[in-house]
Amino acid sequence: QITSAICKRARAFYFLFLLRHLMPLPKKQPISSGCFLEWRLTDNKRKMQKSKGFFLLVFFTAPYAASKNSQSLPAVSWSGVLQISYKKPLRKTILSMPVAMLFIYNGLVQFDNLIKIQVHAMADYTKLDRPEILSHIFYPQQEAVTHLPPGACDLNFEMEPGVRIGCRFYLVDQAAPCILYFHGNGETVSDHDTIGPRYNEVGINLLVTDYRGYGWSSGRPSITAMFSDGEILLHEARKWLHENGYTGDLFLMGRSLGSACAIDLAAKFSDDIKGLIIESGFADTLPLAQSLGLNLNDFHITEEECFNNSAKIALVTKPTFILHGARDGLIPAAEAEKLQSFCGAKNKEFQVVPGADHNSIITVAGRLYFQVIKQFIDKITGTSSWRKRRKSAKQEETDC
Repeated sequence: QITSAICKRARAFYFLFLLRHLMPLPKKQPISSGCFLEWRLTDNKRKMQKSKGFFLLVFFTAPYAASKNSQSLPAVSWSGVLQISYKKPLRKTILSMPVAMLFIYNGLVQFDNLIKIQVHAMADYTKLDRPEILSHIFYPQQEAVTHLPPGACDLNFEMEPGVRIGCRFYLVDQAAPCILYFHGNGETVSDHDTIGPRYNEVGINLLVTDYRGYGWSSGRPSITAMFSDGEILLHEARKWLHENGYTGDLFLMGRSLGSACAIDLAAKFSDDIKGLIIESGFADTLPLAQSLGLNLNDFHITEEECFNNSAKIALVTKPTFILHGARDGLIPAAEAEKLQSFCGAKNKEFQVVPGADHNSIITVAGRLYFQVIKQFIDKITGTSSWRKRRKSAKQEETDC
């Protein structure tokens, strides 16, 4: 056994030597400027922290090389095979293959269990992160922390040293379903102080997040930061809910600009959510930018280099509900129809609110707005399934 272990380690270091010299690993860079991976390791039925890094595959030896940007992975011994699955929009075919060793730039990890590694493509948004473009996308409004409505609490999550994003959670019950909500580009967390309680009235916990530079959040907004912050916010929200005893299912919701965050997260982290809700969302960025007075063709930017919501939503497999105003002049209802047609979920719904424009869906629909969202969530969670309704009806007959 000792000899076998030594041989395995020697072969591993030999392959690592070949990788380092024949195909050098990429240098450490910000996650947003390349591709990233996530892996889930199970230890006593407990999920370990996800890590991210750049990747490079060598098919003739089938090892996995990565230059890590985050913390070192614990040196754990596992047995079995490693399964890697490729997903769009990577420019490779969908493939699963057994892998014996996982090479990490700053350490060597040996696996003895069957572990699934999900590899996603992280788009490069640096072309959009120009001041002349960002000024048309973000309209940050800074304000001090406002008075809390009943049942709400404020949380500040650190995105990076010196940068925190303020969030406000409108809570009603620990067992109630939760919505992680990304708002539009001209709103702040405190704008939802009258809306959050209405979600609570129908039995939903609403978790509203800001962007950098909005409300009491620090930093400056950018497209790159918006997407990377969204991943951290999802992780921190799930962690906070778990630590505080909130057991309800988690849904993602995005309105207008926030639809880009919600779709991006739903495409990448489907195992962490129960469903996706989109209000006044957009499929294509170029026509939206044109309506905002910005011609991205002048900057030689293609749709694939923008938010690319139509391609991302094709990767979404969790139940999806799309809501749009029939008279939306900023983002026409045809954009929502395109999202609906491209959505990869088998269970998806699409509703258009007659007479509503981009900012008046709640005003026009009133209480029905919150009821249809609750009905969608209840159907997904099984709260309003026909079996439960029939059982409840029989119980009422028995009681009578």
